[in-house]
Amino acid sequence: MTQCCPCCQEQPTTTPRRRFRPIAVLLNLVLAYALLVVGGGTLINTGHPVAVEVGRIMQLVTLVQPTIHWAQANDHDTMAGGLSVLANGVPVGRLM
Repeated sequence: MTQCCPCCQEQPTTTPRRRFRPIAVLLNLVLAYALLVVGGGTLINTGHPVAVEVGRIMQLVTLVQPTIHWAQANDHDTMAGGLSVLANGVPVGRLM
């Protein structure tokens, strides 16, 4: 059988395939790690007892303090300094 018009014929669908992108996954993991470290440091800076404990738990899960000590011991001072800045979080409280 022939179709009466070309619009009735089956058109091939070209849906874009999702590809695994390892660079994007790596960047998302690094971003999530940095946000956890900064968030934990910021919670510690609030001074509220519950927030301080949650911040310490966040930094315990991310292993930021052992990583800083390892980096300092192995002469990776730039990485240790960057992690220290992240671990300090955002200053919260009264501005003087």
